[in-house]
Amino acid sequence: DRAIAWRKNQLVSLAQPVDELVAEINRYNQHKIVIDDDALRDRRISGVFSVHSPELVVQFLARSAPVTVVETADGSWVISARARPAADGP
Repeated sequence: DRAIAWRKNQLVSLAQPVDELVAEINRYNQHKIVIDDDALRDRRISGVFSVHSPELVVQFLARSAPVTVVETADGSWVISARARPAADGP
């Protein structure tokens, strides 16, 4: 139940776009998550996430999608699509 989860400082995500989940998590944290990839922003995920543990959202995304995570000097995270190797041409 979402009301019970909310009282425990948790967000319940049911096929929610990543950008919506991240926006909600960012509301409660000084260290922000920045999604630098349109396809990842639109990706839908499900799970239960603590509003006070953005690093767990970052870890979840890093395990569930081919992304690169860079932690910035201010402690925030920038998540982008992992670069694909260049195809060898003739």
